[in-house]
Amino acid sequence: MSQPNPYQLLGVSLDATIDEIMSAFRNKVRDLGREISVTDPDYSRRRSVLYQAVSILTDPEQRKKLDASLESLEGPIGPADVKYIWQMAGKLFFERTERYTSAFEAMRNSIPLTIEDDKLLVIGMDPTQGNLLGYLNSSETRAALRRILAEICGRPMDYRVVTAVSLKEWQIMRDAEAMNGAARRPNGFSKPAPREEPSRLLSGIAQPAPAPAPAPAPTPVATVSAPVVTASAPITTTNGGDEWEEVMDRLLRLWSATESRSFPQVRARLILDSLALVARAEETARGRRMADDLLQRALGRALDRVGSLTGTDSALIGIEYLRIRGERVNGGKP
Repeated sequence: MSQPNPYQLLGVSLDATIDEIMSAFRNKVRDLGREISVTDPDYSRRRSVLYQAVSILTDPEQRKKLDASLESLEGPIGPADVKYIWQMAGKLFFERTERYTSAFEAMRNSIPLTIEDDKLLVIGMDPTQGNLLGYLNSSETRAALRRILAEICGRPMDYRVVTAVSLKEWQIMRDAEAMNGAARRPNGFSKPAPREEPSRLLSGIAQPAPAPAPAPAPTPVATVSAPVVTASAPITTTNGGDEWEEVMDRLLRLWSATESRSFPQVRARLILDSLALVARAEETARGRRMADDLLQRALGRALDRVGSLTGTDSALIGIEYLRIRGERVNGGKP
């Protein structure tokens, strides 16, 4: 979209009330007066654009025509359009659905993040709202939203819902999936291991050479180092928010430093090391009396990060984490 529409000009949602529109208009005019002098020639032009926008949105007939005209987007979709597209999709989905479904609640709690390859809308969902994710992935809802998105964008448009609350989190998840996918077959199964089976995990992976006829000494071969474990390093921060941001960064660094991730035993070791790091962070947060709702939110994000980095279902990661936490609380006893 080359020019912002009245909704975007005033920074209001598609279902904004008249009071919300007028309040946004007054704020925009006030901010414009602070930005440039009223004697500036550009001031009158920009002010008239705001007046035109508010006049359209406060007139029922003009607003109805505007909504109808916004059904098609042409050209590349920029960051400013992603939120608008999802808002419009939600509005049309609500109008066309005869009965209330939990998909409405899921859409209200979702976060439009970005457009990938100009054909995939990436929608974020807070891990604490993960129970709503399935409602957007149901076949009926997906078919309806795909049709609506195609109408709005003027071309086929799909969407994907991920457990991420920011564009940075999605980019980390996407890069991790690309790395994991490079070590897997298209059907989802891991690549077959080399003929020389790995004999050790923590000290390296040795590959014995075939013995020749005279039976000389075995030929030495290179070994693959085990992942560098940093989970036991102390976490030193000043507040809970910074503490968990450090945990998220350390999980990524631990994953990046781990070699031979195509081996399942190496990924298993990475999961255990990552969960040990998360468990230490939880103990530290509880010792500092971090609010339980904030702790659960941060914990959910961390476990989901471990799952996305290792290509493992987050529910399985959660089960293993509960086992580890139980052992720590019981003094090492399962």
